[in-house]
Amino acid sequence: MMYAAIIFDLFGTLVDNPSFQENHQDISQMASILSLPSESFTRFWIGTAKQRPTGIFKTTEENIRYICKALNVIVKKEQIKEVVKLRLDRTRKALQPKSDAIETLSTLKKMGFKMGLISNCSAEVPILWESTPITKIFDVAIFSCSVGIKKPDSKIYKLACKQLDVEPQNCLYIGDGDSHELTGAYQVGMDPILIRDPHQKDLYYIDEDELKTGVRREGTFFGITNFFMRLAMILSIVTISLVFSSTGWETYTPNPGADVILGIKIIVFVFPLIALSLTLLCLHFYPFPKERVEAIKKELLELHKKKMQQFDASVN
Repeated sequence: MMYAAIIFDLFGTLVDNPSFQENHQDISQMASILSLPSESFTRFWIGTAKQRPTGIFKTTEENIRYICKALNVIVKKEQIKEVVKLRLDRTRKALQPKSDAIETLSTLKKMGFKMGLISNCSAEVPILWESTPITKIFDVAIFSCSVGIKKPDSKIYKLACKQLDVEPQNCLYIGDGDSHELTGAYQVGMDPILIRDPHQKDLYYIDEDELKTGVRREGTFFGITNFFMRLAMILSIVTISLVFSSTGWETYTPNPGADVILGIKIIVFVFPLIALSLTLLCLHFYPFPKERVEAIKKELLELHKKKMQQFDASVN
């Protein structure tokens, strides 16, 4: 298929995602500037994380004032300005393209592809976008906070296609897979391509599966993982219920002869010990020693080279 346009994700794809440590430091510094308790401010800042990309807070200042109101505190304008400046400085630093990103994008542009970008982001990104070194390469840039829609909502993909004047079926979508963006792109008719974030935790069992099958099935593995996590939660609740009901503890009238304290000890010690033992057993048989990991990396690099050659052949 000949594609008319290529649409990219931003964070984790063209620029690096800030690390957990960097985010934590920034939040602590914001709390310090505002003279607010770090724990309280962190709770509300994280609590409004879903609102920022949807544009509910048009500016960082609005977000800060909302948190201060919720905490029933008053801060000075100068403090808010300093926090806004901190956020802009951090975002400006984060918007530096990855190595080879500009060269790759410029090559695709010269090949005649229309270039689009869709990003789930807060208000700082569109403010700084025009000053980034990659802005001129893109024909269209859609920011969730500006349009009030975020990935994987089909509307944001269709909006990008409309502005590029192409059909979704004639688009590639390239991203690191965050926010289920690849699924959203596929559902509107685009062909999605996964690019792994180099700072992402290595998932060698997925790498090995890709070597065996030729297909990267992260979604399947994460789905199975989440299933077992939920199953474990259900089993823990059922276990507590069974122990409490068998001892009569749930009605505060212990059954005659039942050792309630023993039952509680079983809940808080024996069952976790069993779970820990099973975990350690699984780790013992985890089939990825250092030598195997290095071999997987080399084999995966060769596989990805072959896939890129196939992709080049399909677009030329």
